[in-house]
Amino acid sequence: MAGIWLGASLPLTASLVASLDYEAVRAKSDGQLTEANYAAAYQAEHLGYAFTPSLKSGDFSLSYRFEKLSLDNRLSGAGATVLATEGNLINPEHPQRQVLQLDWQANKSLRWRAAYTKDETLPQADDRFSVGIVWQEVLYQQ
Repeated sequence: MAGIWLGASLPLTASLVASLDYEAVRAKSDGQLTEANYAAAYQAEHLGYAFTPSLKSGDFSLSYRFEKLSLDNRLSGAGATVLATEGNLINPEHPQRQVLQLDWQANKSLRWRAAYTKDETLPQADDRFSVGIVWQEVLYQQ
């Protein structure tokens, strides 16, 4: 397994900063899958990546995140078809998710988030809105 994370930011004006984050991970595996009545040789190569451009002005930031996953699973042997189906290892599509998020740092400890997510990682695509609060505080200090 190997991965990379890169981040860059650029001040556009005195109060506006543009940023871009990129992350990628690649995993290879092989082995044997077994169940009570079936066995199959298994080889896989998975590649996932995400990029997140954002704009920040004062206490507000607006970001867009795009994630994509490529799954290449290969099974061989007498039980390959059954194990691939039961293990949900047949992936003709490349799942992806997109998130548009507005973030407001209300004070040092409290941040509000509102997001729209278009999720195509599940068998049925899902669009959703969410609102969240992030509270961060030092609970113990020496």
